[in-house]
Amino acid sequence: MRSDALVPSRSLSYAVAIALGLAIGLLAYRFVAKPFVWSGGNTLSVVGFALLASAWETRRRYPWVTSTVSRGKMVASVCAAALVASAGAFQLFPTLGFLKLAPRSLPGFDLALPRGDQEVTNLNYAMGRFDVQRLGGITAGILVSWQPGDAVATEDESVLLFGQAIAAGAHSAITVRPFPVTVVVPEAPQARSWTMGIDASKMVLTFLRCGGRTIYFITFADDAGVGRLHQRIAATFHCRPDPASEGTLVDSPVIFDLPSGWTRVKGDPGALRLVSEHGSIVVQTLQETTTPEALVESLPAIPKIRLGQRFGDSWEIETGPPGQSAGLLRILSCPERHLNIMLMWNSSTLESNREVGLESLRSGRCRRADEPPQEWATVQR
Repeated sequence: MRSDALVPSRSLSYAVAIALGLAIGLLAYRFVAKPFVWSGGNTLSVVGFALLASAWETRRRYPWVTSTVSRGKMVASVCAAALVASAGAFQLFPTLGFLKLAPRSLPGFDLALPRGDQEVTNLNYAMGRFDVQRLGGITAGILVSWQPGDAVATEDESVLLFGQAIAAGAHSAITVRPFPVTVVVPEAPQARSWTMGIDASKMVLTFLRCGGRTIYFITFADDAGVGRLHQRIAATFHCRPDPASEGTLVDSPVIFDLPSGWTRVKGDPGALRLVSEHGSIVVQTLQETTTPEALVESLPAIPKIRLGQRFGDSWEIETGPPGQSAGLLRILSCPERHLNIMLMWNSSTLESNREVGLESLRSGRCRRADEPPQEWATVQR
């Protein structure tokens, strides 16, 4: 007579097989399908190892549990339970590419985004930013940003935006070039997209036009599902520009103290261009995704742009042969508006007009929220 006095039964044998299968399914999904660093990993790990320990202890105490049912049926039960556990874990904790999306109503457009730790920087109509971090409990996020102007969508522009995202996320500097990738946006067939890898991360960037604004969003993750997630998000884009707000897009957030003789060139509302007999100033407004210093550090990633001599908070820009200056650059930080403003001076006679250029850039300041936009005489070029 058995010392444990437990009568052999098929029910217990199937219970052990099912417990073993559930443990295998949960642990396989946790350590194969999901990243190792995952905030929700403890739940699956604890349950999986508990089931595994229970099955092992039952098998140790009652060796006959593996003999009351045929080996084939035991294996089938283990496999079936493993599949059920993996499917259930996928439904509760989907991988990055299959995260559930929730509709978001943003200023002038809609986009479905996954849930995560949200960080809203600025939700103004003309220019804003909406971040979602720690998607699915892993190192992943999406940055949605918009600003006045036409979508440039060039390789250099993509490098600059990737550089801002990398600086904001404390990643390494850019070491590889981005390359075009196809991302289908049903409501914006002219959208252009780029992708690049940095360290273990992958980033996908899409530019598109909505009314008088450029909207771009960057999805990044240390996970292969980032491309699929980005495509699913892009497919949900819906543009609904507000006519009243569109008329304010030409307002510049910077005020200059310049002498007479300067006029504004009529053109893209996303950029302010001023001209005089001495040269020209181009003002480009950027989201405050990082500090001005980090933004400047990301510029050398663009092969056509090199930083030259520094003059206080301004730099010479070299675009031709080494040592040949093409202009001046200053990054103006406007924390109250959550903006970085790029001021660029260009002149065909920079050597003789360098001091004029530096003084012109330094005369720029952030426009206060209660201050009306600066008015300029407009010329057509």
